[in-house]
Amino acid sequence: MRSRIVLACAEGASNTEVTRDLGVRVSTVGRWRRSFLKLRLDGLMNEQRPGRPPSTSLDRVEGRGGDDAGADPRVTPPLIA
Repeated sequence: MRSRIVLACAEGASNTEVTRDLGVRVSTVGRWRRSFLKLRLDGLMNEQRPGRPPSTSLDRVEGRGGDDAGADPRVTPPLIA
């Protein structure tokens, strides 16, 4: 979504137009636009957050995981004897 916001802004759309077209809040558009202008591509990355690290990798969340990519993470695969 962040890249879509930045690309729409680069094409000349106003924050209000991007909000309407992408269904996000004006504050969200403003935040990613400012972040991109300040830090370029690095500004679109996730910031480190306090607390326990995530238990699921970003690749798996985005569907780019290993052999079980796309599998329902709530279902335990059967044991093979």
